[in-house]
Amino acid sequence: MCLGGRFTLDEDVLVDGDAVSVWGTMDDSPLATVDGELVEVGGFGPVINISDDGWSSGFRGVGTFFQRLVWAMILVGLGLVVFWVFPDRMGRVSETVAEDGVKSFFAGLAFYILWPAVFIALIITIIGILGAIALMFITPLIMLFGYLAVGDSFGNALLQRFTGSPVSRPLALLVGILCLEAPVLLAQVFKMIGVFPLVHILLLLWIVVLGVASCMGVGAILVTRFRARPPEPRAEDSGDYPTPSGGTPLPQVPPRPAPPVPPRQG
Repeated sequence: MCLGGRFTLDEDVLVDGDAVSVWGTMDDSPLATVDGELVEVGGFGPVINISDDGWSSGFRGVGTFFQRLVWAMILVGLGLVVFWVFPDRMGRVSETVAEDGVKSFFAGLAFYILWPAVFIALIITIIGILGAIALMFITPLIMLFGYLAVGDSFGNALLQRFTGSPVSRPLALLVGILCLEAPVLLAQVFKMIGVFPLVHILLLLWIVVLGVASCMGVGAILVTRFRARPPEPRAEDSGDYPTPSGGTPLPQVPPRPAPPVPPRQG
């Protein structure tokens, strides 16, 4: 296992188990011998390592396909937990993705562009080191929460378009996450049957989908500042009284002035 950096497998390397690169890159020679799987972990779950070594590599990728499918189910479970803990906040983020997706995308894109500069500016000062450490831990959470919100928003919009009725959150999350993960799942299927040109196209498509979804999700969190939607103003605050039947509110009638008091006679 290699944590960060570049993981190089030369032609004379023999690995008895799996070769795993975490938050780094892997360079494997076709002559390297690896008895297990070649796995690169980073971002949202395992990244498929493609090697054009024929049917043996394809059948060996069955495990990677199910790993990715299990990861998608884990994301759905995490989404249910996050929406249960922060129902109003995550609900507003999901609605912002649907209602103002373009603004959310550019806000998230600006976040990713400015993130390295902000991080470097923090670590060059003693006091800012604590902020840099906090930023390192908070950023993955923001990315995860945003990705889950995009999945919920996309799944809800897709199902409502076909059913025309309200959709439950678990079903929306399931459909949305599977749609976002569909390119990489299909890439693994085509890898198993040996259609490698489509594998690379689908992986490129998945990278684009992941980038857009990540920018929209992070941007929606920044736009809403992860706050719940403010409560609706009550009827008495606007000076109107709602009718019992829910029709047009009646205007508020000012109180009748008191009759004048005659002056007291001395």
